[in-house]
Amino acid sequence: MLRLRLLLASMLLSSAALAGDAASAEALFVQGRAAADRGDHATACAKFAESNRLDPAPGTVFNLGDCSEKLGKLATAWQYFREVAQRLPASDERVPIAVARAAKLERRVPKLTVKLAAGAPAGAVVTRDGNELGAASLGVALPVDPGEHALEVRAPGHATGTVKVTLAEGAARTVDVAAGPPDTAAASSPEQPPVSKSGKRTAGWVALGAGGVAFTVGAVAGLMVLGKKSTVDDNCDADKRCNQKGADAAASGRTLGTVSGVGLALGAVGLGLGGYLLATTPKREAAVAPWFDGKSGGLSLARRF
Repeated sequence: MLRLRLLLASMLLSSAALAGDAASAEALFVQGRAAADRGDHATACAKFAESNRLDPAPGTVFNLGDCSEKLGKLATAWQYFREVAQRLPASDERVPIAVARAAKLERRVPKLTVKLAAGAPAGAVVTRDGNELGAASLGVALPVDPGEHALEVRAPGHATGTVKVTLAEGAARTVDVAAGPPDTAAASSPEQPPVSKSGKRTAGWVALGAGGVAFTVGAVAGLMVLGKKSTVDDNCDADKRCNQKGADAAASGRTLGTVSGVGLALGAVGLGLGGYLLATTPKREAAVAPWFDGKSGGLSLARRF
């Protein structure tokens, strides 16, 4: 029972909304007729269009066709009269009037054929006055209103190709359109801004710091290798037979030797790069000094302005 009540309430609300739209549509239709009677066909078309949106009706569409014709929008008017003839029953007295007016307009409507040039880039999209023309619309004579029309071709990686064409009543025109030239600015990567002097100095100090740390790690590992070698000498005989302590020291020494070699190499690169960047930056001098006190190490950096 509750569900039935809810359904009935929903139907009543929908009916009320529809009635409200119908009332608004009727008021707009009356305003449209008044505008048409005083010769303001632009206002009349606007009122009729909104009335038809709220409550579609063949009579409103017929009036849309009439004011559109008076505004010189022949293809638009032709379309409206054809719609009226299709929507009304054949017995309606307005059908032959709509058919006759559509037939009379058809002889005056310009026809525009748009062809996409051969070899067009993949993904090319053709528009006429902002409306996309699908593949089925290309190469076909389509009715348009008299006046100027803007044709555009958009394709990825290309500039927009634009053609403007003006047609008079009854004219027929074929226009070939193509995408614009390759858009080199969009295809190429954005130009990197030049590195500022301060940025160059910062990069130099970063490289020096990283190089100094790597060099210090390599140096410390090298000193530790010497300590492991002493342990190996004390715990291994001439035939390289070692007790457990000597074997462990030998394994650690090999690992530390690799760390030392890599650290010293990276340190040399970082120190060299950092020194070059600072040396080529005006008005700044730099001094770098690695240090080690037997337990820890680091890099001392100094600048003079």
